[in-house]
Amino acid sequence: GNTVNVYKKVPVKTIFVDENGTPLLPSQEGNSSAVKIPGYYISSTTTAPDGTVRHVYKSLTTSYVDEKGVVLLPKEKGTKPEAKIPGYYVERTETDEHGNVKYIYKQITTSFVDENGNPIQPSQEGSHSAATIPGYEFVSSRVDDKGNIVNVYKKVSIIPTNQENPVQPVANKPIASKQPVAKETPAKALPNTGTKDQASFAALGLAGLLASFGFLSQKKKED
Repeated sequence: GNTVNVYKKVPVKTIFVDENGTPLLPSQEGNSSAVKIPGYYISSTTTAPDGTVRHVYKSLTTSYVDEKGVVLLPKEKGTKPEAKIPGYYVERTETDEHGNVKYIYKQITTSFVDENGNPIQPSQEGSHSAATIPGYEFVSSRVDDKGNIVNVYKKVSIIPTNQENPVQPVANKPIASKQPVAKETPAKALPNTGTKDQASFAALGLAGLLASFGFLSQKKKED
């Protein structure tokens, strides 16, 4: 009346599947270690009660984000080359410990500089045409190796237009004549007849006075 249970030995096997249980490689007899599968990385390893070893793999992914982690394109399975995204360029590429690839993009900018490369107006995100900047004249526009736009300007002089205090025009100085200047001829002195006549009258008066004294003296002697 004894019951005898009879067993037969089942060979241990190893399977390689993805997260959904889909086989990625043929199963192997025995207890095998995980192997590298292109485009996947090992996520976990478990052993069933019957001894079956189960290696679970996850697909590698490629993601496309900006500097703040904002997704620019949907994530793709596998490792992919960088994608061109209008208005952006790849600043750097990161690969994590499993092999997932992340492309980090930076937005293209437009800068406004003088001929020496000095900024004369804050840069703007995206691509923009040349702007009108007071005191400057647009010279040229170029694109650097990243795709950024650089608008180059040169400084110009501004003539003030203040109506309240208008600038008075400077009168032109008269041009000196090249004709010879006539020499001045000194005027001849006119005879000073008045002075000589006065002197003559004075002399006659003095002579008359002396004569009168002489006549009186003579008369006294005769008397």
